[in-house]
Amino acid sequence: MKVLWAVLVVTLLAGCQAEVEEVARPTPEPELRQANQMRLQAEAFQARLKGWFEPLVQDMQRQWAGLVEKVQSALGPSPTALPVENH
Repeated sequence: MKVLWAVLVVTLLAGCQAEVEEVARPTPEPELRQANQMRLQAEAFQARLKGWFEPLVQDMQRQWAGLVEKVQSALGPSPTALPVENH
């Protein structure tokens, strides 16, 4: 389940970082105001999503680091860390 959350977070954050190409055509004044309003709403929504997901991502990173630490301590030293005997 945590993997699915991680995939969702990465997908949303990547989508939020995508750049949108602007179309170069004259826009009438009411449409321009509406477009600016929609852009501001989208930016506010992106900021809310980022504010909601960043703590989740940080928590997942802490949990992952803890899990890696537990697994490494349970496995003990790695086989490559042992001294090699010369014959």
